[in-house]
Amino acid sequence: MKAVFMPVMASIFTAIILWLAGFMSHLFGELTVPKGAVLAFDAKQCPKGWQAFKPAYGQFIRGIDYSGTNIDPDGERIPASSQAESIKSHTHIQMYADVKGHFSPNGYDFVPHVTKTGKMGVETNSFGGSETRPKNIALLYCVKK
Repeated sequence: MKAVFMPVMASIFTAIILWLAGFMSHLFGELTVPKGAVLAFDAKQCPKGWQAFKPAYGQFIRGIDYSGTNIDPDGERIPASSQAESIKSHTHIQMYADVKGHFSPNGYDFVPHVTKTGKMGVETNSFGGSETRPKNIALLYCVKK
């Protein structure tokens, strides 16, 4: 009897411990997420106790710059504040040289063009889409009520 009783009791004890660990983990996880926490979810709706964090709709998340080094050109911003889209001002210059070493836009002789920046060459036409963005995935940001 003792040989059968001990393994059965050990199995029951292990099951109880695992159940308690799971229950406590769930309970502990629910109690430790503070009100106002914002998390990203791979879901179409926020879980119970959370609501959609609307300031993040369609936005890339940028950490607040407390460094004092102007990583964010707007400096230290308040939470949930937004920035308009922006591309740093720049130009592109194309220069071609013919076999004689003359610069031209297409390999033929031409009167050199001096750009706005004072450089010799031909400025390119604009190109690109409707926005500048990195490769990305969509997640639903929710705030703990």
